[in-house]
Amino acid sequence: MRLLNYVTLLPAVAWASPLAARQTTPAQIVSVSASGPGCAAGTFTTDLAPDGQAITVGFDAYDTSVNPSSSANREKFCDLTVTIRFPVACTAIGLATTYHGFAQVDSGVTGRFSSSYSISPGILSGGNPPTTLFTSAQYGGDGAVFTKQDVTSGVVAVQSANQRNVSFVVRSRVALIAATSANSGLAEVEDATIAITQQRKC
Repeated sequence: MRLLNYVTLLPAVAWASPLAARQTTPAQIVSVSASGPGCAAGTFTTDLAPDGQAITVGFDAYDTSVNPSSSANREKFCDLTVTIRFPVACTAIGLATTYHGFAQVDSGVTGRFSSSYSISPGILSGGNPPTTLFTSAQYGGDGAVFTKQDVTSGVVAVQSANQRNVSFVVRSRVALIAATSANSGLAEVEDATIAITQQRKC
């Protein structure tokens, strides 16, 4: 009787396993593209985690500066388009974007590091986080490193296999404003990591 029960269950297990596998396939990051003076071609690198749950973009030219000689480099931006492959289902997803960098500003110079996010197709919450400010009170003297982390959450409903690739767009901008031409300052973004922090069916 035990053998009969086991054999009887085999077809059900055989059919159930692929379905379960499809239902538990996670969303994964597959690629990133970049545009803007802060991440022009040849000035950035990418490192994709083996499990597709995070990607880090390293910047070689995402730096701004003002000084008595010039303010031409006072502002830069970088737009990242992260392609995330979703399962054919409705998925609620959490995303964290973490930046690292360095700033040094004199009294009379203020730096602003702003960011915004969107997802397409899909619905995103938290897409306009607060701007980070650089002032001499915290970044004067020899300057200091900084970390900025933005947390967003979204809902993506994929109805067919050809809709699985979804664009998560990360826009950031750094600008320095000097009260007079005698003031100096610099701010640079060294890297940005985009990570999938949680996901579940919706």
